[in-house]
Amino acid sequence: MKVFIALDASPHSARAVDFVRRIRWPAGSRVVVLSVVPPVANAAAWPFDPTTVTQAVLEEGRRGARVLLAQVAERLREAGISTEARLLDGDPRGALIEIAGNERADLLVVGSHGRTGSPSCSSAASRAMS
Repeated sequence: MKVFIALDASPHSARAVDFVRRIRWPAGSRVVVLSVVPPVANAAAWPFDPTTVTQAVLEEGRRGARVLLAQVAERLREAGISTEARLLDGDPRGALIEIAGNERADLLVVGSHGRTGSPSCSSAASRAMS
């Protein structure tokens, strides 16, 4: 089984990771932890040089995401789960659906949008593959 977990630095993502750690996955299962760094609008950089500020902001976001991915991947490995980490750029919604479909994920786990406070498991991966 191929399980993707979409991460950001929110408590909702932490609960999604806890959910994945508690499940007894079938033998040979693999978990891919993903984080997507969204583009930064150049207008946010005004009145400074947009190219410089945008690149700095993007790299800061990437550094933070790499640290988060490494920590979560290690935590899952300690729980005996085969795990890999990937960092993507783009719109998180589109990027997650695209990679889940392209790589034929069996399950895409994402944190709640914050309204219910519980992790939600999406069958979006299977819908994307249809």
